[in-house]
Amino acid sequence: MSDLLNRWIKIGVKNSLIAEGNEELVEYGLYQLVTYILFFICQLIILKIFHCILGGVIFITAFVVLRRFIGGYHANTRLMCFIYSNALSLLYGILSRIHIDEKKIIIALLMAVVILLILAPVDNANKKLSSDEFMKYKNKARIVLFAELVIVMVSRLMSLYILEESLMYAIIFGSVFVIAGYVKSIIENNT
Repeated sequence: MSDLLNRWIKIGVKNSLIAEGNEELVEYGLYQLVTYILFFICQLIILKIFHCILGGVIFITAFVVLRRFIGGYHANTRLMCFIYSNALSLLYGILSRIHIDEKKIIIALLMAVVILLILAPVDNANKKLSSDEFMKYKNKARIVLFAELVIVMVSRLMSLYILEESLMYAIIFGSVFVIAGYVKSIIENNT
């Protein structure tokens, strides 16, 4: 993919569409765009296979919004990030198709909420948080978590089970990423 992007950039510079000296910036932007498009296509394919596009879109949206403030595990390479992100949707697709006892999901949700309230946000090697940033993200994480929990409860009352389930899984998976990021941080700090 890098070779193709470089060819496009050279053509753009040659035709004065890209200013000389901006090649790296344009390459980065194009790489991000292509990656997001591929990610979107893979997500749609995965969610279509499991017949859970609506729930999957709700899940991904809720997860991304929460994840923005809770931090947690980050892959070391873009490829691994791409793989983990698609695996996350694959796991959601599988879980949306099997019946799990509601009490177990609620227990997992309560555990996830406690974990997020205690540990989040978890920074990483690429984005260390100052004490001010930590408090800012902690407060925003709690607001988002509270909002998602309110939506879970309202959707339960209104029998909007896809919305309820998708948000619960987003919160649960968010806590898994926070635990993984916390463990990774401890390991990295001890080496």
